[in-house]
Amino acid sequence: MTSAAQLSPPTIFIGLGNPGEKYNGSR
Repeated sequence: MTSAAQLSPPTIFIGLGNPGEKYNGSR
């Protein structure tokens, strides 16, 4: 899901409830 995470904005990660992925996608 890293690919989708990178394409999607940080707001999506927060909505998913996965802080770990949010940071990974953001960086």
